[in-house]
Amino acid sequence: GDFVPALVFPFLALGIGLIVHPISTNFRVPYTSMLMVIGAILGALGCSVEMALLTDSLKIWAHISPPTLFFYVFLAPLVFEAAFNTDAYLFSKLIFQIVYMAFPVVVAQVF
Repeated sequence: GDFVPALVFPFLALGIGLIVHPISTNFRVPYTSMLMVIGAILGALGCSVEMALLTDSLKIWAHISPPTLFFYVFLAPLVFEAAFNTDAYLFSKLIFQIVYMAFPVVVAQVF
């Protein structure tokens, strides 16, 4: 039906994420950084070169309403992955610096 093009991009993103994770581990490149670069390339190609369903799907997701839905769908898994793979010992040693640097920035962004 009409919902098929909307599902192409999320499933393609999931598939790329599954492929990129072992590659980023082998090359010791941060997973989210590698996904960002691949996503930027895919977005540029998908919007400038006609690739059938992928181009339609990217256009649907680019004009999604409300725009925050995009962050609910894609940002939460990335944050979870980063938190899940964080070294607990290192995090416990750096918690003061993290709070000291992050808290003022968050407060400034609120105002």
